[in-house]
Amino acid sequence: MKFATIYRSVIAYATPLLLATSCTVYAPMQPTISTISGQGQAEISGSVQVSGRVEGGVTYSPLPNLLVMAAGTFRPDFGRDSTISTTRQWEAGVGGYVPLGHRWQLTGLVGYGHANTHKAYAELDVISGWSSLENYQARYSKTFGQLSITREFGRGSFGAAYRLSRISFDELNYASGTSRYPVALRRMTRHEPLLFARVSLDAYNRWQLQGTMGLSVAADAKQDVTNNPELYQANHTLLPIPMASLGVVFRPQLFGKNNGAHKPETPRRN
Repeated sequence: MKFATIYRSVIAYATPLLLATSCTVYAPMQPTISTISGQGQAEISGSVQVSGRVEGGVTYSPLPNLLVMAAGTFRPDFGRDSTISTTRQWEAGVGGYVPLGHRWQLTGLVGYGHANTHKAYAELDVISGWSSLENYQARYSKTFGQLSITREFGRGSFGAAYRLSRISFDELNYASGTSRYPVALRRMTRHEPLLFARVSLDAYNRWQLQGTMGLSVAADAKQDVTNNPELYQANHTLLPIPMASLGVVFRPQLFGKNNGAHKPETPRRN
């Protein structure tokens, strides 16, 4: 089965879930994916999430088995009637990598990030027939740790990553009509597993097409809204969130053969 066919199938299954959780104000960045295996290697990635959010990142190995990374994501307000879904985020981290055998590798990272998000949408009450504008705004910081395992093959790589994120809300507000109040949720923990695959776009393996699919799930239990209906908004923030993207990875050759990129042999002259 071709890579494009697999990715179309992923999108077909992920899109309904994405629409079902589109009101969640938390917007997870996907776990960092790295196939770096030596000093001086770097990877520059850019991708588009199913939601339309653009995400980019850089990973680099300044010393043997040491990895540093930085990433950011942005989605502007496209002005579709009353629907709003915007985000601005960044994160940075440090970690390392170790080989696990022939073409297998384990990578670990810890990091910190910050985000501003805004979600607004019209919700219809099927009983009364009235619609209201649901409006969420959030500012939060996060700390995370992650592990990933990758396997290289001749024309690409595949693997899996798991990130544990701890979210601390500096601001989490909800508004409906003229009512506005803070949501009763200050912190949450998320499990964020991800699968990925890459295929080379050139003979040097420097340009690669990358597809991902994953899910962000809250570790916190939903709260009982029987005596406090306002906790319903906190439970909204705890909904699962799908992650799926398609992008390109560039692996520049920084320090000659230390980069590890394969070059075709140049024919010898007689």
